[in-house]
Amino acid sequence: MGKSQIRSTKRLAIHVSMAMTLFIPTIISTSLPIQKAEAAGSSVAAQAINETKVADLRVEYRNNPIGIDLQKPRFSWEMLSNLRGQKQTAYQLLVATSPNKLTPDSVDIWNSGKVNSGESNAVEYGGKAFKASTRYYWTVNVWDKEEKNLKQLQPILKLVY
Repeated sequence: MGKSQIRSTKRLAIHVSMAMTLFIPTIISTSLPIQKAEAAGSSVAAQAINETKVADLRVEYRNNPIGIDLQKPRFSWEMLSNLRGQKQTAYQLLVATSPNKLTPDSVDIWNSGKVNSGESNAVEYGGKAFKASTRYYWTVNVWDKEEKNLKQLQPILKLVY
């Protein structure tokens, strides 16, 4: 073997070594959650891979605002999903005087009812007038493209009027 062939072989070995150093940890780290989930059972694997939730609830673009002085504040939220093509098809806003009353049957301030809309930014309040120095709680139920209600995943947010 000549010196040029030895140099070429060494270069190739260095390139292969560098590629393995860069790519193998990436492949291992991205496959671990799936492998762990598959080891626990296929339903867990589906949950780990297919997750849709509602997050970042805001009133007038703020989290847990204090001192809202608008009679018709605007509510916003985000639907997050790792599923391709997932979208919101409807929502239901609930506002109550306590977290325990944030169900469609027991809400005491406002229930928007199910609204067939993909809107999730600056949705205007349409309930009773707020009272000063009062704490209110709100949440949103969201339906996805398969008409599945994601309400069990919703956080509850408070606002002080």
